[in-house]
Amino acid sequence: MNIWIALAYLLAAVLFILGLKQLSNPRGARRGNQTAAVGMVIALLATIPLLHFTTAGIVVTILVLAIGAPADIRLARTSPALAGVAPLRPEPGRVRHRLVPGLAAVLPLD
Repeated sequence: MNIWIALAYLLAAVLFILGLKQLSNPRGARRGNQTAAVGMVIALLATIPLLHFTTAGIVVTILVLAIGAPADIRLARTSPALAGVAPLRPEPGRVRHRLVPGLAAVLPLD
């Protein structure tokens, strides 16, 4: 593994842990959510060079993101439990958890 990828993973882990710590305080929850999200994006970007995508894999990934992201945003904004809450909040995770079983059903096990 490249040293830069290892450092990116370390930074991602630190940001994620700091984000979780900030979530314990209601005033810092928004910042904590954003900090943890930045850490996860860094981890994702560091992982991409290690993957060996085929052309079909890239197409499927782009399609899933193009369909899933708008669906997630729509569900988060229209969910009755979340109505009237600010756009960046920790609660949309509840909506995403509804989508996980469906995703698990369509992923190949290789």
